[in-house]
Amino acid sequence: MIAEMGIYKESMMLREFDIIMAKKDINSNIKRGCRGVVLIVYERPALAYEVEFMDDNNDTIDVTTVEPSDIKLCWRQGQ
Repeated sequence: MIAEMGIYKESMMLREFDIIMAKKDINSNIKRGCRGVVLIVYERPALAYEVEFMDDNNDTIDVTTVEPSDIKLCWRQGQ
């Protein structure tokens, strides 16, 4: 029912290999606006994403698990 109301619509849309952006500072290395790629979608025990975050040279900064509220979709293959 919550999904039908659209509350989790943005987070439910994310898939593996989506390009995302951090909506806030996640840790000392990953700042708001940092881009990354979704590597794994975890559905249990709660929705979460394993994301590889990269710098402007596409070098890996960090790989970490984030909550749906931490990130937003920037690009998806086929769009």
